[in-house]
Amino acid sequence: MLKINPLVFVPVNSNLCRNFALLSLALTFCSGLQAIAFWTIKLDFDFMWWIPNLFLLLYPLYFIPKLIIFKYQDVSLQAKHNH
Repeated sequence: MLKINPLVFVPVNSNLCRNFALLSLALTFCSGLQAIAFWTIKLDFDFMWWIPNLFLLLYPLYFIPKLIIFKYQDVSLQAKHNH
């Protein structure tokens, strides 16, 4: 059964959704990295700022490899079917 994302009417497991998810995770990682770099340069080590920014920095690292590996597996499966 085909699952449809109700917000954009795109199949959930399509390349477009994976690409947007990868872009979103990369930008989230960058925002966390930028915030941590800023607080490090200012030598401000308040945990109320560091904890949320470390979360923004670290949680994409769990999902990004899965999206990249999943995309690579799809490409290799398509190559097998084409030959």
